[in-house]
Amino acid sequence: AAVQRLLRTRSFTNRSTNQPNIMRTRYQAVYAALGRLFHAIARCDRRVTPSEHNTLKELIRKRWLALEDSRDEHGTDAAYYIGFAFDTAAEGHAGVEEDFVAFKDALRDHPSLFTEELRTLAWETAHEIAQAVGGAAAAVGSRVVRLQAGLRGHAGHGERGAARRRAAAGASVGL
Repeated sequence: AAVQRLLRTRSFTNRSTNQPNIMRTRYQAVYAALGRLFHAIARCDRRVTPSEHNTLKELIRKRWLALEDSRDEHGTDAAYYIGFAFDTAAEGHAGVEEDFVAFKDALRDHPSLFTEELRTLAWETAHEIAQAVGGAAAAVGSRVVRLQAGLRGHAGHGERGAARRRAAAGASVGL
């Protein structure tokens, strides 16, 4: 029943008015967790540079806003929650492991929202943030590799993919 409700609410445009629906899914939580993840990638070397921050803002504007059109109760595109969470983590000096745990929790709690397109864009965004300061340091590179493995662990279609997702939902993704 819960899955059926989720599938019904994943239509982001009201067909009768052709207006975006107010967010009725967990995208807000997923995007906030992605913001924490991208903060962790940027902070692996113990600092977040303006270049990393600007790279994320540009990617949100150019790539994430176009991914889907869910909005919060105030009409704000849910993709902006990536930047809000990144900024909040940076201002609060959140730790890298704490940020990764928040992302792993979202990945475990909302596996159906991590579509192939979202996983690919998350990896590409993390990679571009890591490259924003002229190349990934060893700590950053290690996290990006672990992220890619974690996202692949939630990939897959059909019955084998569903079995992997069910198994992964109860297990750590090892980030």
